[in-house]
Amino acid sequence: MWQRVHVLQAPAPFWWPLGYPALVALAFNLGGFTPLAAQAVSVLSGALVAPLVFWWVGDISPTHQNTSGTSAGALVAGLAAAVGGELLQLSMSVMADASALMWALFSVLALLRYTRDRRARWWVLSLLALALATLTRWIFGGLIAPWLIVFALTWWRAARPQRALTHALASALLPLPLAFVQAGALLPATLMGHSWVVAWNPLDAFGRVFDNPDGHFVYALPVAAFYAQPIAHPYYLFPLLAPLVLIGAWALRRAPL
Repeated sequence: MWQRVHVLQAPAPFWWPLGYPALVALAFNLGGFTPLAAQAVSVLSGALVAPLVFWWVGDISPTHQNTSGTSAGALVAGLAAAVGGELLQLSMSVMADASALMWALFSVLALLRYTRDRRARWWVLSLLALALATLTRWIFGGLIAPWLIVFALTWWRAARPQRALTHALASALLPLPLAFVQAGALLPATLMGHSWVVAWNPLDAFGRVFDNPDGHFVYALPVAAFYAQPIAHPYYLFPLLAPLVLIGAWALRRAPL
């Protein structure tokens, strides 16, 4: 795969999304065909996450809305992102997670601007960034539904709702070129025939022992427990996420919609 993307050719059919390989291909052409060039993509992407989180939280904080100062919440959020164990790990690995998170945060910031002035440029930027996040890690496609809800709420009772139709059309057309590029490398049979899809069972979330074409695997924790660790394990995010989520939910109970 790397030999093909290094010369900017579409990779052979495989079921991973193309967003991260595209960034790595660019890094190869800038820094040479070495593992360090691929790792640099994750390092730079992860390094951008903390300032983007700081910007995001500061942009929605009451302190920012009422004054020009920086909120304590933005500082805490930025520092928490910067020292979070999981982000540090993802930033050092040749994996797509840090890059996908970076694109998703860019999309969030553009979406926030769009909700305030309804300018098409912010909606377009948000859509493109979300498309890149999805084409980097499939799971970020789950943000499409809440993005559409925000779009609907933004135009609810608007003075000129006809503009929403143009922006909605952009929602359908803008991601198409990226989707066509991805479809050229992703054959349906490749995805649907993959062992992770064919042999998948919801009960696997509670299992620890698995046998698949890659081998025999025994894990210390059930799959669901492993992926739930970021809620309370200090390695992933400190201070602990769970208490802060509860405090935040309580604080938002009277927040205006």
